[in-house]
Amino acid sequence: MKEIFLVGRVLLGGFLLYSGIHHFTNLETLSQHAAAKGVPMATAGVVVAGILLLVAGLSFLLGLAPKVGIAASVLFLVPVTLTMHQFWAHHGMARANELVEFTKNVGLLGAVLTLAAVPEPWPYGVESRRRLFRWRHATI
Repeated sequence: MKEIFLVGRVLLGGFLLYSGIHHFTNLETLSQHAAAKGVPMATAGVVVAGILLLVAGLSFLLGLAPKVGIAASVLFLVPVTLTMHQFWAHHGMARANELVEFTKNVGLLGAVLTLAAVPEPWPYGVESRRRLFRWRHATI
């Protein structure tokens, strides 16, 4: 089971890390999109969103400070889902597209929140390795 949890962490963390990098490599496009959605200070919002995604992605990938990664994910997902994917304000294909993005983010939010129930340190994480290293050297 530890290995399955590691694979899930890598997939989720990799997705979030890629999304965070995307926010910086496409800053102008994403800023224009956010501005069109009525986001004030859109460029700053995209930068903050990118940082939150990078923090969450690295946290999950490394198994380092998982509560920080969970918090960063929630701080990203809740406002972005509610402001950027307002499917109820659209019709036709635009509504369908926004509904897909909205429900994807809600699903990600559920997955991230379940991680709060996993005891720390996470298996195969940096923190578990650090604790094992300290324990081995303390008993020598």
